[in-house]
This record gives sequence, C-alpha cells and structure tokens, in this order.
Amino acid sequence: MIVEDADKSDEGHIAIHQYMMLIADSKQDLYEAESLAFDDMNRSGYMFKYIKPLDYEEVIKYYKNLYT
Repeated sequence: MIVEDADKSDEGHIAIHQYMMLIADSKQDLYEAESLAFDDMNRSGYMFKYIKPLDYEEVIKYYKNLYT
C-alpha cells in the first residue's frame, strides 16, 4: 500500500480502504448478504468497522482507478 494514498486523521491514524463485492444469484440473496455484513458491523465489528454501499458512479470510479 502506498501511504500517500491512504486517508489520515488528525490523530495520525491511517485508514486503509478495502472493498468487497457481493455477487448473488438473485436480488433476494444479494440483500441477505448485505444484511449479514451490516449485522456484523452493528453487533461486533470484528469483520467490518464501517460499511458504505457504493452507488453506480462510485463503482465506475473505483474500477477506472483499478484498471487504468
């Protein structure tokens, strides 16, 4: 990871952004997987400290940065 690309807080902490893509056979399965991820964040936070679903434009921006 390039440290210059990471977000830094005022306290000097570095936030590493990781992305997870959920793929499912149906919208219902997709909603259930998303619900499980949010449930983990809300209950324990062991796997996920913060979850923010990306909108369409954010997904396009992410992949452009990844593959260019």
